[in-house]
Amino acid sequence: MAAAKAAKLSHVSTMMYEFDTEQEALEYAIRCQRNRRNLTAAEIVQCVAELDKRRTAGRPTADKLASQDANSGKSSKETADLLGVSQATVERARAINDHAPEEVKEAIRNGLGIKPAYEQTQAVRREAGG
Repeated sequence: MAAAKAAKLSHVSTMMYEFDTEQEALEYAIRCQRNRRNLTAAEIVQCVAELDKRRTAGRPTADKLASQDANSGKSSKETADLLGVSQATVERARAINDHAPEEVKEAIRNGLGIKPAYEQTQAVRREAGG
């Protein structure tokens, strides 16, 4: 709206979408961003965190397992497909979200890639463990 006003546009086309769930809306927004440009490492890490927050905690129930496709794989594959990245990237992003010290998270926000951030996170974890 602010950009349209600054450009002195009197009409701006918009589209209205309705979603059944917040999860569907989030996935739609992520797909739009992914298709528009490559996501940065910081955006990937943030998207993984947001998607994981909305997943049911714990192991799936027998009913849920029965309803899933036998070849669906881990949730990291679904998340990777949605984000347009590899499954390993999602798993590294999860490790960063769960275990990275704040300075590594800040470095990602400032342009550090996921793989180097993951390697730094793992080095810190190894040092702390022994």
